[in-house]
Amino acid sequence: MLDAIKSAVGDLARPLAIISTSFAASWATVVVADKVTDGNDGAIFMGAVFAGVGALYIGKAFELTRIAGHKAEVQKAQATAAPPPGATTITAGPDVDVSVREASTEGELPASQRVRP
Repeated sequence: MLDAIKSAVGDLARPLAIISTSFAASWATVVVADKVTDGNDGAIFMGAVFAGVGALYIGKAFELTRIAGHKAEVQKAQATAAPPPGATTITAGPDVDVSVREASTEGELPASQRVRP
């Protein structure tokens, strides 16, 4: 039960932090626009606010690309380590010739070398 609560809080913490920071930045934009009489002060404040919010979103995008890359590497390793469930291996019997031959363009191959559809 405690682990489920920790997991739920962990899953919600970052999105809620980003949403609340974005909301605070937008509210500050309205307040600053109302209070500031000099455009330069307002522009500096707005630049700082948008740089902070932009850094949060860029960090999240970077994290997601790293996670996706890691998951892809794990799937590659799992695919090469073991065959998929339910897969069967085909083993040639001692009487089957599995040697590689050159393809010939002249005439038709003998019946023993033809590939059956």
